Amino acid sequence: MDIKEIIAENTRRKQRDAELNAFDPVKGIGCSGRRVPYGPELYTDGVENIPVEMLDDKGLRGVRTRDEWARLRCRYDFEYWCARCASVKDKESPRLVKLVLNRGQRRVVAELERQRRAGEPMRVIILKARQWGASTVIALYIAWIQLTQARNWHSLLTAHCAKTAADIRGTLSTLLLNYPEELWDGDGKPRDLAAYQGRADIRSIPGRDCHITLGTAESVNSVRGSDYAMAHLSEVGFWKDTPQASAADFIRSIYGAVNPSPLTVIAMESTANGVGSFFHREWLRSEEGKSDKRAVFVPWYEIDLYSRPVADPAALWEAMDAYERELWHARGLTLERVNWYHHKRREYPDHYQMMAEFPTTPAEAFSNTGANVFSAEAVDRLRSGCLPPLAVGEIDSATGFVTGPLSLCDLAFRPDSRGLLKVWEFPEPVGMRRAAYDFLSPSPVGWSEPRRAASTPSPSRSSPPSPSRYVVAVDVGGRSARADYSVISVFAVPSVSPSAVVGCARRETGEVPAVPPILPSILPSILPRVAAQWRGHIDHDLLTWKAARVAAYYSRALLVFESNSLESGGSPDGSAHGAYILNELYDHYDNLYYRMDAAGASPLPGFHTNRSTKQMVINELVAAVRDGLYVERDTHACDELSVYEQLPNGSYAASSGHHDDILMTRAIGLHACRSLHHSLSPSLASDPDLRSFLSGP
Repeated sequence: MDIKEIIAENTRRKQRDAELNAFDPVKGIGCSGRRVPYGPELYTDGVENIPVEMLDDKGLRGVRTRDEWARLRCRYDFEYWCARCASVKDKESPRLVKLVLNRGQRRVVAELERQRRAGEPMRVIILKARQWGASTVIALYIAWIQLTQARNWHSLLTAHCAKTAADIRGTLSTLLLNYPEELWDGDGKPRDLAAYQGRADIRSIPGRDCHITLGTAESVNSVRGSDYAMAHLSEVGFWKDTPQASAADFIRSIYGAVNPSPLTVIAMESTANGVGSFFHREWLRSEEGKSDKRAVFVPWYEIDLYSRPVADPAALWEAMDAYERELWHARGLTLERVNWYHHKRREYPDHYQMMAEFPTTPAEAFSNTGANVFSAEAVDRLRSGCLPPLAVGEIDSATGFVTGPLSLCDLAFRPDSRGLLKVWEFPEPVGMRRAAYDFLSPSPVGWSEPRRAASTPSPSRSSPPSPSRYVVAVDVGGRSARADYSVISVFAVPSVSPSAVVGCARRETGEVPAVPPILPSILPSILPRVAAQWRGHIDHDLLTWKAARVAAYYSRALLVFESNSLESGGSPDGSAHGAYILNELYDHYDNLYYRMDAAGASPLPGFHTNRSTKQMVINELVAAVRDGLYVERDTHACDELSVYEQLPNGSYAASSGHHDDILMTRAIGLHACRSLHHSLSPSLASDPDLRSFLSGP
């Protein structure tokens, strides 16, 4: 497009936006719900488009004055009520003005009104950008119900801190102190909130018999045991878990107090605060349609304030980078919107911070740091493959042993809702029991082979690899609740290398595609995919044998330990026999992963993480996530990817308050998947260095 075509297109877009966003709450233009024209009458402002439900009100025939008309319409029309009754502070001056809803507020109201008019309980979760008044519109919507729809209809207002709750309470006080007396639909005159029975945390609305309980996420007991019809939960993304209760526990107690009946409201709103929090998980559930709440996101470009005149369109066009060109081409924004974004970016040291404050997509909102190792868009694509597990439980031995070679005998998956092993894919055939006794060498003294089920195949050391090959990666954590988690991840490894797929695409196009050029329906069958995962706190010896059972169950999988904790000879929780454990595994599980030592002379069991090897596997994982070269199943893995950062000194770590244990099993496991054809099979007899390593000091 040349600049003349761009200017012409921009003119068309501005006209389109003006038509689509026309809003007049008195005339009823651009308002929610089904509307019908009414008037002109002596008491109307010409022809007004009113909610169709208003026509059924018996009081309509008796209306004679403008005040009677306005009072009646306020009961049916929230947008109209805001413009007539709700005073708020002006964004650009200290004066009070009547609230005319902006585009973001209208989107929230449209969803609430859709549910209310359908007779449904109103449930929404709102991901906020800056400065469009999400908290204000929710507070006023709940107040509208209490002032015009129902008496004795109590509400809860809870925020992450007392100041935020007090600010929202101030909005309600301003509303009541400036409420038009002629439109008041209660006893007496409108008055400010009053303390209820002397309690500072409960305020009443005089003349309506409605109470508002004020609480914070810091004091869960302040909201228990009460009767609520509506709940406004503000800045949920910043609610912190405490030793006494988590954000999820708090929300659960509130849900228990609000019946799922018509005219009830639970509105959860927050700016994003990273991933992995309760708010982030609930947002994802709502986006996927798995929650009772409807997700509402308002991007920055739907906020009326964010536009800037363009003095020189040609100069702006030349200055726009690829991201800003995408705003024009893919999002259909006007040059005025792009110009605002272009100049606003200068206030931030990097684009990531700008995206977090003024997100174009939900993924940008939750990706809140320029130090992120993995791009938000790539993680979002990876998340699309996540699924609930087929089963949850543990893999047990029929012998009852949990350590030692007997713990690898006669294995079976045991379903258990409290188990920590999540299974997305069973080994072939589905759910079959794996006999591992022929993995044992030598057989323990006094032990006889258990009877083998006729339908259970017996893999042996000399048998060829099964059609479905597996890799099991283990990240070793601690046993206490405050320690890092231990994670066992199972990967199903295809016979076709994903790098070969990308290599073919590179030869055809000269570029590495974002996703391999193959049908999405067959992607899982040719890419490494997460088949199962165990995560918990456990002693190192128990973890080692549990991992061996998982690996044995999954067709004698290649078992790779992140061996630092085992090799160190000690850990914060007291483990001190790592070399002995590795020696035991060498004797009784024959498919361990080996690496070459620093001198390149002797293979050693496990993957040793240091600055160099960590850089290597993280770079490989970045490429795998970016290019779509493995299939993720666990949403928590995606959460960890989203908060993984590169520190100023060049090292990698999870952001403060988060974990990277699942992520490390992905990095190490995928590295092992790539090297599966080059696995080493050393011998103690022929390798004195390995024998010395396993024997320990």
